[in-house]
Amino acid sequence: MKKRVAAFALVPALILVGAIVLLNKIGAGSSEKARPPAVTLWAGEDVVNAQGNHLTIGNVIVTSDRLTIQYRATGTSFDAEGLSPAGQPPTQLSVTVDGKALTPLEGNVGGDPQNPFVTGDFSWRWSGGTPRHIHLVVTRILGDPNANWVADFDLQAPASK
Repeated sequence: MKKRVAAFALVPALILVGAIVLLNKIGAGSSEKARPPAVTLWAGEDVVNAQGNHLTIGNVIVTSDRLTIQYRATGTSFDAEGLSPAGQPPTQLSVTVDGKALTPLEGNVGGDPQNPFVTGDFSWRWSGGTPRHIHLVVTRILGDPNANWVADFDLQAPASK
């Protein structure tokens, strides 16, 4: 009899715990996946390197925790023959914002292998605020040592509508 009473008492307790866990998951899931609001600052810079290849900066996207630069690079493609030094990523970009070097987070490179350009984005850890000056160094893209640029540009927030 005592086992049956204990089992009946346990069932409502398990239902209550399950409901609490479910509510926490639903509430936490929506806030965990929410990204901080982003501000897109357009740089519109086109930089030419010594080989005559172009690096076009499309957008600079800033949130409270990251800074992302979107780019298009000509003169490099998916069949680049360059080799990266041992232990180094095939695509390497570094950035200094307002005199402070940022920590890289992630990057993506894409495009059509038949085109003589690639597109990509690269993100760094950002501590917030609006950047004013960016110093970007592209060491290589897709292992191609000729895909290198140095760019300095100033940013301005887009005009309010």
